[in-house]
Amino acid sequence: TPNSGIVGSTTVDHPFANPTVDTKYYVKITDANQCEEIDSVIVRVPPTICGHTFELDHIIGNSHEVTTINLNGFARQYSGDYLIKSERLILENGTFYLSPGTTWYVQSQLDPEWYPTGVISLGQNATLFMKGAKITSVCDTAWSGVVAGADSRVILETNGLDSCEISNAFIGLRLLHNTRASITAAKFINNAYASVQVERIATFNSP
Repeated sequence: TPNSGIVGSTTVDHPFANPTVDTKYYVKITDANQCEEIDSVIVRVPPTICGHTFELDHIIGNSHEVTTINLNGFARQYSGDYLIKSERLILENGTFYLSPGTTWYVQSQLDPEWYPTGVISLGQNATLFMKGAKITSVCDTAWSGVVAGADSRVILETNGLDSCEISNAFIGLRLLHNTRASITAAKFINNAYASVQVERIATFNSP
């Protein structure tokens, strides 16, 4: 139980469930001696937001929260479509590699001062390496943008076919003091206030 989402019989040894929303099912087992045991399982459904469906392990953070990912000096590769739910996502101490064709969709809303949430912050010793990848909003609401802080690095490259893209943000990319950036192939599209904002101490290389 419940019967919603159950495909076929509920009395077979291996029932199959295909619910449209997250559902908790209870299973009752009765042996030959009429002894009963009840257990439960939650079947989770990948969310679809504004036409985009995300695998459960491709959702980063929770709404109205700050999420920090510290790689402890290592690198992590991201492939496929991801939903960034955090109000602010902080990346630290490692290389965050967005492989070709990967998209980070940022979920955002307007704060009480009408400034968009959905910030991706590069902390100390963090490198954001995008190669033919994209960061954009999941719906029509603008997100805040990528902010590269002190001792961080941004690398935007083509994969030979597609440029990187940062789009639908308030400020696409902010390079603060003591930041390094290498941009060889990137598109900044529909960013409300500015595509790239550079402080005077940032190191910026672009052909």
